Amino acid sequence: MKRRDFLLGSGAFVSLAACQQSGGGVVKQAATASAFEPWTNRAGIQLYTCRHWIEEHGVADTLKRIAKIGIKEIEMAGFKGLSVAEWKTILDGEGLTTPSAHYQLHDLLKPEFREEVFESAEKLGQSYVTIPWLNEEDRESLDDYKKVAEHLNTIGAACSEAGYKLAYHNHEFEFDEFDGKVAYDLMLEETDSSIVDFEMDLAWVVAAGKDVVEYIDRYSGRFSQFHVKDITADKKLCAVGLGVVPFEEIFKKAEMAGLQHAYYEHDHPVELWAEMQSSFEHMKKLGSKIPTLKS
Repeated sequence: MKRRDFLLGSGAFVSLAACQQSGGGVVKQAATASAFEPWTNRAGIQLYTCRHWIEEHGVADTLKRIAKIGIKEIEMAGFKGLSVAEWKTILDGEGLTTPSAHYQLHDLLKPEFREEVFESAEKLGQSYVTIPWLNEEDRESLDDYKKVAEHLNTIGAACSEAGYKLAYHNHEFEFDEFDGKVAYDLMLEETDSSIVDFEMDLAWVVAAGKDVVEYIDRYSGRFSQFHVKDITADKKLCAVGLGVVPFEEIFKKAEMAGLQHAYYEHDHPVELWAEMQSSFEHMKKLGSKIPTLKS
């Protein structure tokens, strides 16, 4: 018995242009008006961005400030000493939801740890269990990445059985090549697309010299979550809109990506709240769209 009725995969939103056969040709049908909505309607943030503020001022103050900017969704990165019930109370009080949380790979390989994750996710209304990092010893060779892919399939199957979807978040190192093979490509190809999604960190893909749109075209439907992060040409993280990440082109591919949630993130903000506000306003000005979730 699944814990939650969660529609997995890229079919969880209305298609932009559904096609049907008519006689000998293909007729395009226009999308419904509700197929897409402004990203700012469901704008998310990865709380790693605010980790230092949380340490000094607490979760409640942080989430209140986030909600005031207009952000609606929270991706968690640890419980910061609070119980699940306390998180739920604060989130509900600010009108926020949390679709995803980050957990480490080797922790998730432990069945007892997964059960705790699933119990927390059920109480918080989360849909995704997301892995944010690989230890260095897990990524020294192509065989290491093959083993990681096996682990992702194992954890993904357990998540699916419990009613959740596993996702993997990239950095720059996954784009290293081993014997001519890009590690990230291997991970995409050797994981089961029905149980393993990817949370694409847009800035790190660009930093690696890769094309986000090309990846979406090549591996359509695999990228249910984005990290909305910007980076300069000399690889310095910055507020969204001040770098070289082509957000407008990327969000035009939101449907093909399989996108469900997109979280702003800045690993090392200098002016936390000003940069968060300006990033939000930049995405609003661009008019970036995200597929509407089915209720």
